[in-house]
Amino acid sequence: PARRATMALPFLPHYDEPRLLSAQMELIDQSFGMAMLGCALAAIILGTGLSLAGGHPGALPWAAAVAVLCAVAHFGRLAMPDRLTEARSGMYARGMTAMLVLIGSLWGLAGWLYLDIRAPAVVICVLSLIAGMSAAALAVFSACLPVAVGFFIPAIVPVWAVFIVTHDIAYLPMFLGTPLYLFVLIVFARNYSRMARHSLTLRFENVELISQLRDQTARAGHAQREAEEANRAKSVFLASASHDLRQPLHALGLFLVSLGRTPLDARQRQLLDHIEASSGAAREMLNTLLDFSKLDA
Repeated sequence: PARRATMALPFLPHYDEPRLLSAQMELIDQSFGMAMLGCALAAIILGTGLSLAGGHPGALPWAAAVAVLCAVAHFGRLAMPDRLTEARSGMYARGMTAMLVLIGSLWGLAGWLYLDIRAPAVVICVLSLIAGMSAAALAVFSACLPVAVGFFIPAIVPVWAVFIVTHDIAYLPMFLGTPLYLFVLIVFARNYSRMARHSLTLRFENVELISQLRDQTARAGHAQREAEEANRAKSVFLASASHDLRQPLHALGLFLVSLGRTPLDARQRQLLDHIEASSGAAREMLNTLLDFSKLDA
């Protein structure tokens, strides 16, 4: 059903096929621990500052909730040792998206609760930290677009809602700039996701090409060994055949010498000369063949 929904709404971010998704989650997983640590520390800093400033008694519990969620997200993933396999990458990606939606919602709640337009210092502090968390999410989570968007939207939309309900013309730039910032984040995340997808696809193709080259090299090496063995067998055969054939030719020469010492008429002497010439030619060819086989060896 989720796949059909994605096909029906192609403009929505969707998860890629398992092999590619596994590689994307591996990129995210490398920096996920530091991202969660930074998120928890930023929440603690904001909560402590709002509590010390007074008038925000719920800031510290809010910061504690963010820190707990970050810890659950970090250590929860370590409980899945096979999270980066193709079989479990989809579950890991969806679980991470859900956790980032919760964490982003808490940051959005901080904007809704503590973005007091009557206190410019508080506005600057809250906006700076939410913008910083969103920029960090862009850098860490954009390899998989749904994961990144899962944080952007719940963290920034409540801030925009605060500027909507103020009805103060002085905050018109913030009212217009907040959705623009969200749009820019999503565009950059989408572009980075495409680049990561393209790079990973090229990496897969290179790995497959290297595997094919190794197979071809192995086959070529096997064929070369077979050719060398055939060549050695040919050399052995030539040497053996040349040596074995020289013996009857040598015997033939002895018989011809013996025959030449007997009384022969002119016709027989002519035939004997032809036989000796043929025998000599055959002996020379065999000698040459034996020399070639020795050179091969």
